[in-house]
Amino acid sequence: MVLSFLTERANFTAWNAVQALHMGNSSFLLELFKTYGTCLGFFVNTHFLKSPIDTRKYASVFVTKNQTYQGALNYCIPEKAYDDVSVMDFASMYPSALLSSNLCYGTCTIMTRDEWLACPAAQNLTTIAYRVHGEKDFEINTFEESPTFQYPPFDPQTDAFAIVINEQTEAFLPHIVKHFIDLRKHHQGQYKQTKDVYHYNAQLCIKILINSLYGVMANKDSCLAYMPIAMTIVTLARYQLLGSYHYLKRLNYHVCYADTDSLMVQKWPDNDCHAVNAYLNLKHVELKYKQRMKRLLVLSRKRYIYETQKGKIVTKGFQKRINELIEFISRLVLENVWSFIFSTPKPTPNPQLGVSYAWMEDNLSLSSRGWILWVDIIQQARYKCRDAKKYSIYRKTKHLSDYKSKSCVAVHMLKKYPEKANDFIEYTYSRADVAAQEASKWVMDAQECQWVNYEQLFMSQKKMFCMLLNMAFWKLPEVPLGMCDMVMNTQRWKEFVQAELLFWHKTRKQGKARKVLLLVEKGIKYTFCMNNHIKSVRGRMARPPLKKKQKILQDV
Repeated sequence: MVLSFLTERANFTAWNAVQALHMGNSSFLLELFKTYGTCLGFFVNTHFLKSPIDTRKYASVFVTKNQTYQGALNYCIPEKAYDDVSVMDFASMYPSALLSSNLCYGTCTIMTRDEWLACPAAQNLTTIAYRVHGEKDFEINTFEESPTFQYPPFDPQTDAFAIVINEQTEAFLPHIVKHFIDLRKHHQGQYKQTKDVYHYNAQLCIKILINSLYGVMANKDSCLAYMPIAMTIVTLARYQLLGSYHYLKRLNYHVCYADTDSLMVQKWPDNDCHAVNAYLNLKHVELKYKQRMKRLLVLSRKRYIYETQKGKIVTKGFQKRINELIEFISRLVLENVWSFIFSTPKPTPNPQLGVSYAWMEDNLSLSSRGWILWVDIIQQARYKCRDAKKYSIYRKTKHLSDYKSKSCVAVHMLKKYPEKANDFIEYTYSRADVAAQEASKWVMDAQECQWVNYEQLFMSQKKMFCMLLNMAFWKLPEVPLGMCDMVMNTQRWKEFVQAELLFWHKTRKQGKARKVLLLVEKGIKYTFCMNNHIKSVRGRMARPPLKKKQKILQDV
C-alpha cells in the first residue's frame, strides 16, 4: 500500500519515488497546482499563492484556546441506547464544499461587516453569513422551512463577518479537485470490478491527497496557507450538517448522533439518501447511505458502540489504547451489559466464555450483579497479567531536560541512567519484583518481572467500562468511579503487601534486610512511604530515636 501510494504520488508530478517520499504535502500540492493547472488550461501564479493573510483580522471569531477558528460540529445525547439506526455519510465533504462553491485563492474571502458595507462589488457577489455554532443550533432551527436547502444569507444587522464568493469567474482549484474526485471514482469502479489492489491503493492515495488540501490551507506555516478558504469550507460543512439534521427532524425522524460529515438516524425506512440529497440540492455535495445498525449505544461524543445486522459488536472511540488486555476487558464488559441495556435475552452463565459468576446467583439485585461483575472482571484481568513477559508495560522516555516535573519517577531513573533517554523501557509497580535499587525497577528485563501493574494497561479505559456497568446495573446519576477505585484498591493492597513481604524475606535471607515500602491510605487512594528509620545493629533490627516526621510515619 505504501509503495503504491508513493508510486502514484510520483506519477502525479513526474517525480521519482525518492522525491515523492521526501516532499511534504504542501510542496507536493504546490507542484500539482503548477502542472495540473497548466494541463487544465490555467496559468498559476505561485507567488500570489504565498501571499500572507493577517489572522488578527479574524481574532474575534477564534473560539479555541490555541486561537484557531471553529472546526466541525458534534452532537449526541450521552449514555443513550437506540435500535434500528441508519448511517448516512457525506462523500468527500470538505473537497465537495470547495468544489460546489467555486472556492479558490482569487474567488473567496471573508470580510467584516464594515468592509462589506463599504464594497458595492462584494454586495453583488454570493454572500453567506459566517457564524459560530453550538448545541443550541441543534435545538433551534434557524433555516427557512423551504423545499430546498439554502445557506443563511449575510445580515449586516446581526452578523459580524461575511463569506464572499465569486461564483461567476471560473477558478482553477475546483477544476483540479473535480479532476481528482472523478479519477478516484474511476479507480473505485475498477476495484469493484477487478478486485485489483492497485486500484484500491490508487483511490486511497487520491483520497489522502484531496483531503490534505484543506489541511495545508489551514496551516499558517504552509506555502499554500489561505485562512479564508479553510474557514469557509468548514463553515459550509457545518451548515450542510445542520440543514440535514433539521430536515430529518422536520420529517419526525430522530437523529441519534451527528459528527462532522455523518448522521445516524433511527428507523430510517430506506437504504438510500435520495430524499435528503433532493432537499440539499447542492451540486457535487452528496449524502451516501453507509449501513444499518441493529443497535447503537452512544456513550459520549466520539465514543459509541454498535451491533451490526450480523450480530457483530463494533466499538468506536471506545478504546483509546489498544492492547490485548483492553480487548479482553471490553469483551467481558460488553458481553455482560449488552443484554441488560437493550432488554434482550440474558447471558447463559459460562465463565469459560467470559460470562460472569454474577449470573449463577438467583434473587440478586441489579446493583449487586454489577458490583460482582466489576470484581470478577478485574480479577480475571489481574490473573491474565501473571505472564509478565507478555504484559510488561512499555513507555518511551524523553530527554531529561524535556520533563516539566523534576520529581516524577522517570526523571529519577534518567538521572541514574541518562543513556536511556528516548528509549522504550519496561517497568512494574514495585521494586519487590526485581532488584533492591530503586531506579532499577524502571529499567528491567521482562524475564525478571514477577508481576505487572495491570491497572496501567487499561487505566485510560476504566471510566468507559464503569460507565457501561452504570448504564446497565447501578443506574446512578454519575458514574461511581470512587467506589470502583475502592474495589481495585483492595486488590492493590493485597498484591503490594505480598510483593513487599516476599522481597523483604528474600533480602533477609541474604543478610541484607532491605528497606520496606509502606502503602498508606489517603481517602480512597494509596501513596508510598519508606521506613528509613529502621536500621540494622549487630545483626538485629534496632529503632533509633524518632524525629517528628518519623513519628508521624510510625503513627500512620
